[in-house]
Amino acid sequence: MHDEAYGQNWNIPATGTISGEEIIQHIRTLTGYQKRVSTVTTNMIRFFGFINPQMRELTEMMYLTEEPVVLRGEKYEKEIGILPKPPYSEGLKQTIEFMKTAK
Repeated sequence: MHDEAYGQNWNIPATGTISGEEIIQHIRTLTGYQKRVSTVTTNMIRFFGFINPQMRELTEMMYLTEEPVVLRGEKYEKEIGILPKPPYSEGLKQTIEFMKTAK
């Protein structure tokens, strides 16, 4: 809805950083799920790269899992406006509720 925004790159600001472990804990709290959760390792993706070339390319992006990637949104907020930043637990709750109704 902003003509000047088309064709530009935008980072959407988030509430802050969150780890995978924290996301799992929020989901456990919201759903009651207590079974073991496994993660995918770089070596697993390399193995699947023998079968699927796209998986081989994915290993090049695994560095993004080593340190938090923080997308700053100053440009967005300056040009478009401030977005609400609800807690991750609320966003996860709404996502889970939506997924239950989308079946």
